[in-house]
Amino acid sequence: MNVSASVDLSACDREPIHLPGTIQAHGALLALRGPDFTVVQASANTAEWFGQEAVQVLGRPLSAVLPGEAWARVQAALGQVELRTANPVRLTLGEGAQARPVNALLHRQEAVVILEVEARDAEGGVGALDLFAQVRMSMTRFLNAATLEQLCGAAAEEIRCVTGFDRVMVYRFDADWHGEVIGEAVREGVDSFLGLHFPASDIPAQARRLYEQNWLRLIPNVRAPAVPLVAARGAVPDKPLDLSFATLRSVSPVHLEYLRNMEVNASMSISIMQGERLWGLIACHHLAARWLSYEERAACEFIGQLLSGEVSARAQRAHAEAQARHGAIQAQLVQRMSREERFLEGLSSGTPSLLDVVSASGATVWLEQGRASVGRTPSEAQTQELVNWLGQVAGESLFQTDSLPGTYPPAAAFAEVASGLLAVPLSTPATQWVLWFRPEVLQSITWAGNPHKPVEEGVRLSPRKSFAAWQETVHHTALRWKSEEVVAAQEFRGAMVGVVLRKASELARLNAELARSNEELDAFTYIASHDLKEPLRGIQLYTRFIIEDAGDRLDPETRERLSFIQKLGVRMVELLEGLFHYSRMGRIQLSVKETDLQELVEDVVTTLRGRLEETKTEVRIPRRLPTVRCDLLRIREVLANLISNAAKYNDKPERWVEIGFTDSVVPSGKAEAGFALYVRDNGIGIPAKHHKAVFEMFRRLHAEEAYGGGSGVGLAIVQQVIERHGGQVWLESTPGEGTTFFFTLGPSAGGV
Repeated sequence: MNVSASVDLSACDREPIHLPGTIQAHGALLALRGPDFTVVQASANTAEWFGQEAVQVLGRPLSAVLPGEAWARVQAALGQVELRTANPVRLTLGEGAQARPVNALLHRQEAVVILEVEARDAEGGVGALDLFAQVRMSMTRFLNAATLEQLCGAAAEEIRCVTGFDRVMVYRFDADWHGEVIGEAVREGVDSFLGLHFPASDIPAQARRLYEQNWLRLIPNVRAPAVPLVAARGAVPDKPLDLSFATLRSVSPVHLEYLRNMEVNASMSISIMQGERLWGLIACHHLAARWLSYEERAACEFIGQLLSGEVSARAQRAHAEAQARHGAIQAQLVQRMSREERFLEGLSSGTPSLLDVVSASGATVWLEQGRASVGRTPSEAQTQELVNWLGQVAGESLFQTDSLPGTYPPAAAFAEVASGLLAVPLSTPATQWVLWFRPEVLQSITWAGNPHKPVEEGVRLSPRKSFAAWQETVHHTALRWKSEEVVAAQEFRGAMVGVVLRKASELARLNAELARSNEELDAFTYIASHDLKEPLRGIQLYTRFIIEDAGDRLDPETRERLSFIQKLGVRMVELLEGLFHYSRMGRIQLSVKETDLQELVEDVVTTLRGRLEETKTEVRIPRRLPTVRCDLLRIREVLANLISNAAKYNDKPERWVEIGFTDSVVPSGKAEAGFALYVRDNGIGIPAKHHKAVFEMFRRLHAEEAYGGGSGVGLAIVQQVIERHGGQVWLESTPGEGTTFFFTLGPSAGGV
């Protein structure tokens, strides 16, 4: 979701709010340096707190500024390794009627020790037992809250009970740092902000960093003037004093005006942390000025820590449950992928499916060797463009968004299907991906004021003045991907890569076995073509010798049997040679290049001229044949087989064979290219029941002597060559009228 201002707010983001040079007026501050803790900077109001003007304390050791007993207490605290563990140091400043009980707060900022003092009730503030009882009640309510909303509502009520603030809100940040009020406790008559959203610009980045560093921030009087810090006359500090951890740090003028526009005069914020990340805030508003004692603030801080712990614990439980659920789904998918011969089918079929890995509405596995999709996804062409874009912008990293059209404008065309995208790469370079999609979900968001106008323009920028509910409908967004879903996607990527590697290893083993089988087949075909043919030739030779030398002494029946033996030998040699040729054809490397089919057909016809003239077969070529990419020698053999068969299996007095090509994919729908080549005749035809059988090895549909005989290997070799080119071959025939053999040469054949 994009919420942008009409003006440049980067200046607000760059404001050094941790270096204000001033403090709030409800206390005083001294900056100390060196072994004797010399005062190097002081707030201009030291006379009110220490009885001495700032110019009088500057350059003096702290022991000369504080009364004896007060110095002794502070000196003991300064001996601590971590100064803040000694806070608060209870002091009394001044004497007699002027004596004033204060709390001193110490912390170290690089080489400087910062001492802050603020008022303390003479009795010590709210009783410790009362605060303990309050905190214990808070803990019980937090543990009993059934939902996150109930938990946050209880926290708001507990803080309001301790502080008495008019409005206490629990404010949760989203991934873009926009906030939503999900829990609230308000005094009757005070406006409720429950359910309202606030843009990220309300709490800029540097303010969020300070909230991460400090559990609590109190502004007791929005309208009180800030007190400047003073350095010794003529001395220029080497750099501004860093007040990041100072309780009295003054407030950005922009934020003060923001609070005044809300009619708030006192404010307190308590950080809600989830690990190291700011999860949200407990924001407290009071319509009048309101100061809280150190003890009250400590109780609120502890309640904030309890709430942070409970929020983190619930998030961890939900994350662990989700991980267990996703792990079980992943295990089932991996098992199914490993079991399936084509592992992509294991992702796109059955339950659970790829969708269940991250609760998506559509998913696609995009691999070089294939694609698999399930659910609602963009078209293949749209996905191809998206994958190309991902390779450029995401590289080899996971990519996630809940508003894909915002970063990839072409996605607006399929936002209804894929406004949300979670993508993990599977290869280097990133050309193979697993993509999960979520559809557009129209969101109606109620903001506290117009989020597109967070400031008012004039002589200077100032915060917006209206916080009235302002509704906006957000388009081209999907439900956000949860952190556990992102983790599940990353883990699934690892599991899937493992399956792919195992499949690759298995494929390598099968290829090795196939290579070994091919070697054995080569050895067999050599034996069949050489060693077995020699005995057969011997049988033929000696049979001929017997017929020639003793033919006149043999009876007719014996001579006929010997002649039959000769014919069987010839037939056996033809079969062995066909087997050898077929087995070798499957392993020959194709030499694909541009080939003029017109020239090739004319050359084949010239070679077959004798047979064509003998059978009186006319060759027809209706139009010039195209130029294609193919292996010239192999396709020459295909054409020779088909043309010679057309001349052979024909009983018409006027025989013809036609060689041509279609202008588009033929009606059968079997062609994969834009055209199919064909060889057509007016011969005897082939019954439909034999249309597949004719491509089988050694399959003949007629008696051995009919139509000139043959080995029955020719069409099997035709099919093998065509399939090696990535094409298909099929036939259409009407018995008694003729046959047409169609074939394609695959998508890369081209054709002009």
